[in-house]
Amino acid sequence: MNQAPEILFDCDSQSLASFEHQLKDIEQIGVKSVTLLVAALYPHTYDEMNSFLQRMPVTVSGGIFPEVIYHSKYYNNAIIAVLWFDDLPVETFEEVSASGSSLYKGDLALPDTNQRTSSLVFSNAKTRAAEATLDALYYRNGQITQYAGAGSAYSEECSDPSVITNHGLVTDAIQIVRLPYVQQTRVGHGWSVLSGPHLVTDAEKNRIKTLDYQPIASYFEGIIRDSMDDVESGYSLQKMLQEHPIGIQPYDEDMIVRDILKYDDKTDEFEFIGDIPEFSNIFILKGEQDSLLKYVKDSDWEFNPDTESPHSLTVIFSCIGRRVHMSDKSNEELNILSDRIGHTDRIIGVSSLGEIASNETGLARLHSMSLVVTNLCA
Repeated sequence: MNQAPEILFDCDSQSLASFEHQLKDIEQIGVKSVTLLVAALYPHTYDEMNSFLQRMPVTVSGGIFPEVIYHSKYYNNAIIAVLWFDDLPVETFEEVSASGSSLYKGDLALPDTNQRTSSLVFSNAKTRAAEATLDALYYRNGQITQYAGAGSAYSEECSDPSVITNHGLVTDAIQIVRLPYVQQTRVGHGWSVLSGPHLVTDAEKNRIKTLDYQPIASYFEGIIRDSMDDVESGYSLQKMLQEHPIGIQPYDEDMIVRDILKYDDKTDEFEFIGDIPEFSNIFILKGEQDSLLKYVKDSDWEFNPDTESPHSLTVIFSCIGRRVHMSDKSNEELNILSDRIGHTDRIIGVSSLGEIASNETGLARLHSMSLVVTNLCA
């Protein structure tokens, strides 16, 4: 049976040097790998973080995120270290938006072992490559590997390097951390259909230009306004984009939510996290704060994986856009979710820019405005 990892957390010292001091004897206690989850406002410079990572005596992985989760609370100025007592295979692929990346070369596949079929994934691939990187994982590894993870970034607007390696922070990358645990993952969101299906009639990768043969911005805005009994003054298109993601309904799967990143008024296009295939059907979604909270309250089974193996760790990936939309109720949601899972001292996580989870066929799916909860058992 594999030894459960230990968790180190720091919010008080606000010092990377002090945290490094806590890690100085990890090899002596048998630690063989460390996964770091760093909140964006935990004090550090790019050079300081790189030097710290390069001095790490064991394999390191992880990312920088808007917030980290510890003891049922979000922190924007804290750091978590997961100390693994197993020698974890970690593979980081860089420049994944380029076709020449080693990710797309099959002869460099990850080690195939029967013991390590679960994994954590950290990615900051450019938005137009986000879907392709996950497809590549499936083509490399087939159905043998389960995935759960998230998009890393300092903030929604920031593209600075944020994936953690022993060489330092990297960007346009995807990292896979193989784990010798039983892994059970659940995805949930609570959004409901406001309108649709609508046909995507002009799109390329993660950008849509027309919907039902209509220019998307004015058409989308009209649908939202027509659905409202009383349209408040100042209810802008930007506000609508923040409150109304779209849904894709793959065959024989639950709906996948796609966040609208922005409206490009120069090209009259919506840009999304994740691809939207041309001539696919999409739904415009709605979700009030109370209804999203109620979803978590009523969905005990979705976030309470049932296993007879001893619980080792639970990791929550919580979309930062969904969290902003829910405001203070997001904190209440996390408390409810933690109580449902139990073992609150063994729950960590991050607020993320895009969430990753395997579907029933083994394909790593990209989600947004969602919750991904993965349970690891020895």
